[in-house]
Amino acid sequence: MKIQIKQNLVGGLVFLIFSSLLWWLIPAQIVIKDTAEAINSQTFPRIIVGLMWLCSVILVAKEVVLLVQKKPVKVVVFDLVEEFRSLILIALLIAYWGMLKVLPFLAASLLFVIAFLALSRCRNWKYYAIVCTTVILVSVVFEHILHVKLP
Repeated sequence: MKIQIKQNLVGGLVFLIFSSLLWWLIPAQIVIKDTAEAINSQTFPRIIVGLMWLCSVILVAKEVVLLVQKKPVKVVVFDLVEEFRSLILIALLIAYWGMLKVLPFLAASLLFVIAFLALSRCRNWKYYAIVCTTVILVSVVFEHILHVKLP
């Protein structure tokens, strides 16, 4: 199954929604004291988010004008069968995050890298050995040499 999307229109709408959400969240995330200063800790983030919102509005308006004029726009085709492995990888990353809450770093990381290599259809045992050795070395160096507590 293939899905066609208008790249700039969908991207502009996504970032328009995202920047509106960020604009709404800034006061809750960056609390300022009751001072009447014109420039405070919310000023720079609001400028950046406002600029992102403005650029998104311009992009959406430009794409709507092109659609009304029936001019060609950028279209991207997604083949859901090919993208299914990407969804599995996202699920694998979420599972790794969950495993870090339950298992120690070493065990969760070893399970994750083995599952990732299996998802990548890796058949060479040397790659598994290299990646597992790297995870073990990182764990040993951080926990026992640098005395850093890993999740």
